[in-house]
Amino acid sequence: MRRSVPALLLLAIIAVIAASAWYLFRDARPKMPPSVVFQNVPVTALPGWSDDGLDGFRRALDTSCASWPRRTNPLGPDMAAACAALPDGDDALKNHLADHWTAWKIGTEKGRLTGYFEPVYQGDRTPSDAFPVPLYRVPDDLITARLADFDKDLGNRSIAGQVKARRLVPYHDRKAIREGALRGRDLELIWLADPVDAFFLEIQGSGRIVMPDGSVAYIGYAGQNGHAYRAIGRDLIAQGHVPRAKMSMQAIRQWLSENPDQANAIMDLNRSYVFFTERDKEGAIGAEGVVLTPDRSIAIDRRTWYFGLPFWIDAGPDMQRLMMGQDTGGAIRGAVRADYFTGPGDAAGERAGTMNDPLEMWLLLPSGVPPETALR
Repeated sequence: MRRSVPALLLLAIIAVIAASAWYLFRDARPKMPPSVVFQNVPVTALPGWSDDGLDGFRRALDTSCASWPRRTNPLGPDMAAACAALPDGDDALKNHLADHWTAWKIGTEKGRLTGYFEPVYQGDRTPSDAFPVPLYRVPDDLITARLADFDKDLGNRSIAGQVKARRLVPYHDRKAIREGALRGRDLELIWLADPVDAFFLEIQGSGRIVMPDGSVAYIGYAGQNGHAYRAIGRDLIAQGHVPRAKMSMQAIRQWLSENPDQANAIMDLNRSYVFFTERDKEGAIGAEGVVLTPDRSIAIDRRTWYFGLPFWIDAGPDMQRLMMGQDTGGAIRGAVRADYFTGPGDAAGERAGTMNDPLEMWLLLPSGVPPETALR
């Protein structure tokens, strides 16, 4: 059985976090709002608007609309009212958005669109020779602190670590966890066959694990060890293992699988480690807390945007469509940056793995709502 941290120790930890946050960031300057340039354009002028029938978009929109009345950020009242006024039917919805919403071009330079998916892997709830690789729950001694709780001038940053000798220090990194730092603590959630599967499951953030009896466990992101995410594709390019022109998710996986004697060392360069939880709801759940909709949900930079907003993306003639910003990711940084959710399974993974295209983005808001209110 895992025991909860005693109340007195929790108080001590909180005090340590407060002291550590002050010490680490005592010279930090107030975080300035993201610098984003917006340009107003009619919704009907969006590139490819006439070709998007909005099939499937309403499902994604409704999942976010359901939570707007409960939100306290500056957009809450306006978005709740706008959601309540939406008509039924894709055609009526499209006309309504064109008449009562405004599109705002984001920035002046192109960003990048990549893709992600919901993997489906074989696994078991008990370890064996066939399934030796654990996925871990969030450890009880992993402490996360939002620095704004101690000083609002520190902005939206957070730190994570563990308490040792009354100090908050970095948590175990990927290599330490792989080598057994969490072993024997009853934290194992599910066991997989392949460490590369586990690594890619962390990158995607959620997945479906098919058990030997045919049952399916839906698992999702529950926490992270506090170390910065590092994209190992760059290391594979820098070390000459994969040519830049051929880099993709499939290329990374193929190299790791074909070089098991070097795979751990490469994966360990990404010191970030993700912890999981099992969910009773089918489908991948994004950072907004809603089930993602294939081909209508994107991951955005949570440091820049509030979740639950519609964005128009243009990554070429075959990728012009309306999406909902409902997730985030360690590699998603910048106002014009998105990760496109393709859905579950291998076919979705093949699509996601080859996406790496120049991107233009537009934010859609109810008419009269300043776009700056969408910035955190």
